[in-house]
Amino acid sequence: RKSGDAAALAASNYPTLDATLEERFFGRARQIQRHIAVLRASALLEEGVRQVEATTALAETATHDQALAAARADARAIAETFLPAERRRLLEAADEALLVCAREVLDFVRPRKGLFGGNEATPADRDFLLTLLEERLAIALAASRDRLVIELSRSLVLVAGLPGGGVEPTRKLADELDARVFDRYRAFFRGWLRGGAVAQFFAKELPRLELTEQGVRRALERAVPLDDDTLEEELRQPLRAYCASLFAELVAAIEQRRGAVLLSRFELEARLLSPLRALAALAAATPDA
Repeated sequence: RKSGDAAALAASNYPTLDATLEERFFGRARQIQRHIAVLRASALLEEGVRQVEATTALAETATHDQALAAARADARAIAETFLPAERRRLLEAADEALLVCAREVLDFVRPRKGLFGGNEATPADRDFLLTLLEERLAIALAASRDRLVIELSRSLVLVAGLPGGGVEPTRKLADELDARVFDRYRAFFRGWLRGGAVAQFFAKELPRLELTEQGVRRALERAVPLDDDTLEEELRQPLRAYCASLFAELVAAIEQRRGAVLLSRFELEARLLSPLRALAALAAATPDA
């Protein structure tokens, strides 16, 4: 083709043959290749869209919403049902402790009743009563704390396993309850008793008491901080405040994880899904696609 002259080339009818080959074979082959390439690209883009959509679907917040609703319901149940019931249980335990101590006082006072009708006790009796009161209180508070730990632990489970990562309540529940509520009240109770309340009971109340179980119990009730008002101020108010702060922390942790999931979904949609969909639509609109 390159060596012949124009006339020879024209006489050979090669241009017509070349045009025919281009039209019927080479051009069509290139068109088929483009078509195949567009189909492959379109299929890959559609698969990419499906995979990102599947990943995005996993970034849902229904479980977080359920956990938030459950946490708020638990907070109401603790405040409106559990703590009022705990008030009754603690008052019953306090009443039982006072009765047990009244019986012990009667046991060691009656044999020593003075010649002139006075009720007598020794320093050892006073120390014994102090120890007994503290032991009975410790039993009641330990039972109360254990019941509350069980209730609150159920709520803390709500955040475990939620997608989204982030900070979750890491407080050691029992230790926090002791430090902020129960140990605080034990220290208050011990200070009250050893600050003179029991000594005053033995010095002023006991000598003139009618030696009956209820008489001694009422005198002890005046001497020790187990009445409803004191329990409310020194124990139940701190307990309510602790529970409120724990549930606030729990809700914040769930909301933080929910926000992390929403951010992840937004990034998937903005950075991957939208561009892939646009490219897939472009491939689908390409001629011969």
